[in-house]
Amino acid sequence: LVAVEGVFFRAAAALFHRGARGREALAQLRSDPMYRETYALMKKLEDEVSQVLEVRSEKGWWLAARIQLNVEAIAGVAAQAAWEHDVGEDGDIVQVFAKVSGRDLELRVLWETSAVQSGGMSFLQAYVSLWQEFDLCHAWNTNITKYGIKPLLPQARDSNLFEECTSGFFRRRSSQIFEEHNYFVPEEGLFYHSQVSLNPNDPRCKQEPPAGYTRQDGTTRRNLIICQASSNIMVHAVSMKLPCRLPRFVLQRLIERSAKATVHRMLRSGLEALVGGHHNHRIEADRWGTYSALNRVAAAGLKCEEKRGRKFRLGAETSMDGLPHPSIIRERAHSLVALEAAMDTEDAVAAVNHLAPRASSVRHSDRSGTSSRSSNRTHMSRLSRPSTSRMSSPRGTIRRSRT
Repeated sequence: LVAVEGVFFRAAAALFHRGARGREALAQLRSDPMYRETYALMKKLEDEVSQVLEVRSEKGWWLAARIQLNVEAIAGVAAQAAWEHDVGEDGDIVQVFAKVSGRDLELRVLWETSAVQSGGMSFLQAYVSLWQEFDLCHAWNTNITKYGIKPLLPQARDSNLFEECTSGFFRRRSSQIFEEHNYFVPEEGLFYHSQVSLNPNDPRCKQEPPAGYTRQDGTTRRNLIICQASSNIMVHAVSMKLPCRLPRFVLQRLIERSAKATVHRMLRSGLEALVGGHHNHRIEADRWGTYSALNRVAAAGLKCEEKRGRKFRLGAETSMDGLPHPSIIRERAHSLVALEAAMDTEDAVAAVNHLAPRASSVRHSDRSGTSSRSSNRTHMSRLSRPSTSRMSSPRGTIRRSRT
C-alpha cells in the first residue's frame, strides 16, 4: 500500500507541475477509484496513529499503573542484561494511562522492548504473532473462552474479519466481530495494527453468537510499534464501553491488577516465540507474508533513528511526554494525504513545491517522456497485489496509470 501511495504521489506531483497541460490528466487521476481508495486508507492510517499519539495529561489522562517487568524471572539473567543494554535505564517500566468519560474508558499502555534478534527473527515478529495466530491468543488473553477466535473470512496479511468470544469482569460471555487492519510502513520503521468491533446491525454480523453469548460492540484495540536501532517503543490503545459508571479509585485498582498480569503474559509468550517456542515454525513458514513484512519494518529501525536524530524513551518519562509527535506519520515523504491538502490550498504551487520540488518532477516526466511512463506502468503492475479486491486487477491498474 505504501509503495502504491508513492507511485500515485509522484504521478500527481508531476502532472501538477505541468500546469494547464496536466490539469485534465491530474483531475482524472485524482478521481480514479484506486487513487481514491489508496488516499482513504492512508488517511485512515494517519488519523488513527495521530489519535493514538495525541494523549496528554491536560486532556483528562492520568497515570493508572506503573509496572516493572521482571525480565530476569521470565527469560533469565542474560536476557535481563541484554534488555538493559538495548533499551536503556528504566527500560523495564510499563506505564498505563487512563481516561474515563461516563461509561467510555480509554487506556494507553506504553512500554519499551529490546529489538533483539534471535536466529534471524526479531522481537517484533514474535510479538505480533501473538494475535496474528488466532489460536494462540489465549496464551496472553485469559478472557478468551473455549469458543476462542473464529475467522469469518480466509486470513490475510493486511485485513481480517473474525469473531471473538470472551468473558471477563467488564463483559460477561460476550461475542464481538472485529475488523482488523495491518499497516507496514518501513520508511518510518513503523507498524500499526487496529481491531474495531462492528455494530451488531452491521450486515457482516448476521450469524448468531454461540448459545449463552450476547453480541456486543464498542471495543477498539490499536497497537503502534516504532522500531529503533536497539529497541522498540510500543503503544497499546484500548477503547471500550463499561457496563456501568465506576469510581476512579475502583478503575485504578482493576487496571493495576489486570495490566500487570497481561503485560507479563505477553512478554513471556513473545520471548518464548523468539527463542523457539511451540509456534516458532509458523513464523518461519510465514503463510500470509506478515512476518517478512515485519522484518523489513524492524530492519529499518537503525536508519530511522539516525534520520530522526533521537531515541524515543517511554520508561524514562513519568508522563506521556516521551511519546513521538503525530508528525512522525503525517510528515512522511510521499504522503498522498499531505499532497492532496497542498493541491487544495490557496498557494498550491508553493505548497506542492515544498513536498515535491519541481526539478524532481520535471526530470521524471517531461525529460523522460515515454520511457518514464512505461516505467511507471511496469512498476504499477508489479504493485497490483493489495488486499482489497477493488485494487487487485493488474490490467486495470496499467490502463489507469497510462492516463
